[in-house]
Amino acid sequence: MQPIPLVLAKKDVVLLHTRTQGKKSMRTLNRARALLLLHRGQRECEVARALGVERKTVWRTKKRYREGGLTAALAERPRSGQPRKYTVRHETELVAHACSSPPEGRKRWTLELLSEKMQQCRKYTVRHETELVAHACSSPPEGRKRWTLELLSERMRYKVAGCATMNRESIRLMLKKTNVSLG
Repeated sequence: MQPIPLVLAKKDVVLLHTRTQGKKSMRTLNRARALLLLHRGQRECEVARALGVERKTVWRTKKRYREGGLTAALAERPRSGQPRKYTVRHETELVAHACSSPPEGRKRWTLELLSEKMQQCRKYTVRHETELVAHACSSPPEGRKRWTLELLSERMRYKVAGCATMNRESIRLMLKKTNVSLG
């Protein structure tokens, strides 16, 4: 039984030629090249050999093109994996601490110090965020020209509930991802 040849729409061929140039992920490039080679009449096993991928990859790309068009064939599908443990807000707070002055008597932040600091950090709700914004927009405490992050965090410290699971390794990974150096 002969496989059904893949015939691409003319606009898809033009798009694929532009997609095979420039900086793209290797997966996207291979999918685009596979579709072009299949369109030229090559068999799946030949295309797989030419691109250095499995035949099943070529078959799946072809199937996804037929079922959902060019976008479906080239796009990455969501992958399973462990859900994020910490929100962007947690990461932002961590980076803010790491970039601030270290605790008194310390030359710089260590992962252990940041871990302790984040143990004290809290999960925010919309209510807490609203409270924080209200404080920041109000008159600063007596003797101050404006609110500082330290003053605001002091004011909010006891008003929110915790994220006590943040440990040294979580902090290290977040700082690494955001390119913040403790040195």
